[in-house]
Amino acid sequence: MRPEHRRGLVVAVAVAAAASLVTLARAPDWRHAAADRPGAATAAGTPAGTPAGPSPTGTSVPAGAAPAGAPRLPPDSRGLPAVVAHGPRDRPLVALTFDGDMTPVMWHRLDTGAVASYANPAVIDELVRLRVPASFFLTGMWAQRYPTEVRRIAADPMFEVGNHSFAHGAFTPRCYTLSPLPWSGMRADVVRAAAVLQQLVPRLTPYFRFPGGCYDDRARAALAPLRLTVAGFDVASGDAFGRDPDAIVAHTLAAVRDGSIVVMHISAGTAPMTAVALPRIVAGLRTRGFRLVRFSDLVGLDGAARLDGPARLDRMAGSRAA
Repeated sequence: MRPEHRRGLVVAVAVAAAASLVTLARAPDWRHAAADRPGAATAAGTPAGTPAGPSPTGTSVPAGAAPAGAPRLPPDSRGLPAVVAHGPRDRPLVALTFDGDMTPVMWHRLDTGAVASYANPAVIDELVRLRVPASFFLTGMWAQRYPTEVRRIAADPMFEVGNHSFAHGAFTPRCYTLSPLPWSGMRADVVRAAAVLQQLVPRLTPYFRFPGGCYDDRARAALAPLRLTVAGFDVASGDAFGRDPDAIVAHTLAAVRDGSIVVMHISAGTAPMTAVALPRIVAGLRTRGFRLVRFSDLVGLDGAARLDGPARLDRMAGSRAA
């Protein structure tokens, strides 16, 4: 990843950290916060007052067969979930992907009025207006908070939905300021998110994106029984906490190449300029001859980058994502 793209992501994480510290000052560890505090997280990781949603007890995502057009890759040579970092480098295909993040701290800020919304329907409006296929990776908590937006996304045949965990916790010991999940709870977190999403998404894909893009072999091993394909990316748009749409457009267009997977966000609270920058990004890509596709359209193509061997946090651009 280019230095300027990493810089934007570091700024995003720093701002998120500042927001987290304000709340954490009142509750040093949100996982053990008192359940009667408005918006606080319970020990199970759900803010008080949050719809609890299903509590899965199995070890497999109850997704059944992968939807038509959403191929599931086999595990790598060591039995770990395949990671698709980008598509073929010899075809002018680019996938735009959008993450819907939600943490207990973010939920609390909504409840207290500190933030008006972490949803940005204008992003969906622009994608529909411009006829752009897209992939959305949503946390279970985001889906619980914004079911109308999730249903709208799921109803459009141009779009697809993947799993982004339940509460956007870290799947590695250190991933910016994200609260780390214990290894024993990783699989249950993803299953819980899938159970929530399936109530709103009839054709949930078998794709998962690690929060923060941070993963290691232990995290992949924890999720191996779920038979998921991991969605990486090689272009960070810089929209997270970005205030300059010109910079977002310039960073994205400069970094994209054949087969790129671009990560953006669908949140007015943390990515307020995404919908503003999106039309120029789309126009710039199309002018250069790129065809916009979904993540599933890249999976399985000859030449798509699949990570194998021991994983390192710097092996994909996603390891620097907010």
